[in-house]
Amino acid sequence: MHSMSKFRRSEIYSLLHYTGYISVLLGIVMLVPILVALIYHESHYILPFIYSSIISLVFGVVLYKCFSSGTEISLKVAMLFSTLIWLIGSAIAALPFYLSGDLSYLNGYFEAMSGFTTTGFSMYSNLDTVSYTMDFWKGFMQWLGVLV
Repeated sequence: MHSMSKFRRSEIYSLLHYTGYISVLLGIVMLVPILVALIYHESHYILPFIYSSIISLVFGVVLYKCFSSGTEISLKVAMLFSTLIWLIGSAIAALPFYLSGDLSYLNGYFEAMSGFTTTGFSMYSNLDTVSYTMDFWKGFMQWLGVLV
């Protein structure tokens, strides 16, 4: 905890600002699986993705607007930012699994972390029974994980 006190206020503001930016991007990306739900007539998955997207967008906009990025990100802030994004991004990406009732929140968090880190582990006991929408979301998270 001693090293946390070495962060300047401007560095923490930049960290929160960019965390908000990534949360906004994730909120926008979470709207894509709605198209899959519409194509495959899985309408019960639409609201979980809309709610999750709204939560991510509101969280992201608040952080982005309330904290300015006045300074350039240092290496130590970049390392903390990377850790924070994996944790927060997975927490947000777990919401559709939970809100749809497919998985508990903890299992959804594991599924999201597994997706973003592209490990391929799954909390679904039988992958053949996973809906098209959730299967797309799992694969889409892996694709996003490769990009990042």
